[in-house]
Amino acid sequence: MINLQRSFGLLTAVFVAAVLAGCGGRGSTSPGYGALPGASQAGGKVAPDKCSHQHGVSVRPCRVTLTASQPTATVTAKGPSSGKFTVRDNRCKKNDIATISDQGSNEYLVTAGKKKGGCQVSFTDKDSHGNIIGRATLSVTNKP
Repeated sequence: MINLQRSFGLLTAVFVAAVLAGCGGRGSTSPGYGALPGASQAGGKVAPDKCSHQHGVSVRPCRVTLTASQPTATVTAKGPSSGKFTVRDNRCKKNDIATISDQGSNEYLVTAGKKKGGCQVSFTDKDSHGNIIGRATLSVTNKP
């Protein structure tokens, strides 16, 4: 009886670990919203998504690393309504680490600058009345 309980406990632990591992990986997200399939083709290494959400507002992937061989990455911002995103970049462009370009349809191109470093970009989603719904942050690392 003790071995049966022990085996059941071990199986339960393995099952829970497998479920949790699936939640944080790139393969567990739906196409076009998780780690973008085009991001590796468009450039920029993509770190695993462990992104926080604020009121349903997110950016995926939420971390990108740009290199000389992969100087660009594409990210997608998403919110609970069809609001308008405002992108606020205080350090990336100013310090020549990276620039963010709106590609339409809530997709943004991150392009490496000339300087090595890291910075963060804030995506703010607003409703049709201009009220802030929530924010998401993109972390950029440039290793030219």
